[in-house]
Amino acid sequence: MTNPRTHNSPFAFDHEHLKALRQDAGMSMIELGVRLYQLGIAKAPTSRQQVWEWESGACRPNSATLRGLAEIFGVTMESFFKKAEE
Repeated sequence: MTNPRTHNSPFAFDHEHLKALRQDAGMSMIELGVRLYQLGIAKAPTSRQQVWEWESGACRPNSATLRGLAEIFGVTMESFFKKAEE
């Protein structure tokens, strides 16, 4: 888990995009956590609280989780990032 406030990058994690993808897929936070587990991304189902933290922008998923999210939603990993605000 990376704290977006301390990570220096010209790009920021687009937490709103993740939430929109999940909702458009009709998937609950718990269902998303289970899907990540089923893909072998997590050792146990990811908690609803963890998904909420990603979607609220409190933190961002690590690179392995981002790959899993991209696979689940059929998007590229890059789609989860936007140009950081100055």
